[in-house]
Amino acid sequence: MIENVPMYVTIMPKHVKFQIPWAREMVEDSILEFLDLNKYSASRKARLLYELAVSLGGVSNIGRAEGGLVRQRSYLTRDMVWMKLLDLPILSAIELVSFDTSVRLRVEKEEIECSVEIFGQGLGGDPKSPFVLVCGKYSEQVAKATKLVADSIVDYQQRVQNNELKGPMLVENPLLSKPLASSRKRVMSPDVAKSGSAERPTKTKRSHEKKEQGKSTELTYILTVPLWVTQKCRNGKELFSHLTGEQNGKQGHKSREIRSKTNCLISFGRSSGNEPMVISIISKEGKKPDVILAKRMIIKSIIEFLDDTYSEGRLIYQMGMTETGSFNLKKTRGAVQVECQLTNLLVWMKLLELPSTIGANGKRMPHGKRHLNENHEWMVGNTDCTIEKYGFDGEVPRRSGPYVLVCGNDSVRVNEVAARVSDVIDRHMRGCRYGCKFYNE
Repeated sequence: MIENVPMYVTIMPKHVKFQIPWAREMVEDSILEFLDLNKYSASRKARLLYELAVSLGGVSNIGRAEGGLVRQRSYLTRDMVWMKLLDLPILSAIELVSFDTSVRLRVEKEEIECSVEIFGQGLGGDPKSPFVLVCGKYSEQVAKATKLVADSIVDYQQRVQNNELKGPMLVENPLLSKPLASSRKRVMSPDVAKSGSAERPTKTKRSHEKKEQGKSTELTYILTVPLWVTQKCRNGKELFSHLTGEQNGKQGHKSREIRSKTNCLISFGRSSGNEPMVISIISKEGKKPDVILAKRMIIKSIIEFLDDTYSEGRLIYQMGMTETGSFNLKKTRGAVQVECQLTNLLVWMKLLELPSTIGANGKRMPHGKRHLNENHEWMVGNTDCTIEKYGFDGEVPRRSGPYVLVCGNDSVRVNEVAARVSDVIDRHMRGCRYGCKFYNE
């Protein structure tokens, strides 16, 4: 094979042409095995299978239809389906999940029997080459869904041009067959790590001329599920199926329940195993209680999936620290205000890692128990804060690493206690003869 020139593979049956599909699958499997698909594996496999089908030639029944549709096996199963791939402009994770929600709702409203999957930043795909994959059993249905998706892309670009959307800059994608309607810069979204701000509901700016009378401004939550939640799963689809209640590729009862109780639009990105899952919650009527209820239902479902009581604190803390949207939780100096899962009351919390060593059996052995116990009263002081240690005495997380969680009603007090906890941990590490250290989560 010459460099920069594609390789051609010729399949010639010795006896009957029915052997060609089998041989073709074996060749495709060999190519997939050869390539490094660990990163963005689902995205790369889906695109590769589609492009291999597009490039097919010969006398056998290739399986093509009008509009560039091809017949190829699904990247998830070995079932043959009709499919069409459309490239997207380069979007941020927030923009992509918002677009994903919009497209899925339009397909569902038209009752089209197809699956529409979007791959890109935050949705298990390469941020530099996002795309939509439309698949279905019947070519007519796939063609209908493809037109709907293409119209949605044009509509989205038009809304950007009219300054009806707020978010990071939209960058032109050279893979698109049509130029972007606009490539001007847009206002950056609020910094998710900004601390100390009293963040109240901020309604998205829209074009008042086009806004329907009586229609409320949308409110949004963007949740990010920590990567460690899905890293030990067999595949990235497990969490997606659990959260949606999906079965056999069809929308599940959980998605319908959330929508019926909250009137919110939900988009669940599929984790690739190398990127965390991003979930968007959009209230169509702009009602804050609806969005909060939808968020509670989703977090409860994630906790059920986690199935690890002693990792729940880390989950709630990290999701709170990465949460964005119309009304973000308050954050200051590494502490975040989140809802207590038992009372739904707001509390402040801050997480500190526990140092560890790796034992002969390969298991992590947390350190600092004696120092933390001996200095407990000094660390708490005259505050109402609690110090929860997860790593000792049977309270050991299975899905995440050991940690200390400081909780209280006041951010200043929580950070004050957390500073004392950090000082005790540092003193232990300096005198530890086993060389304990922090391990990245």
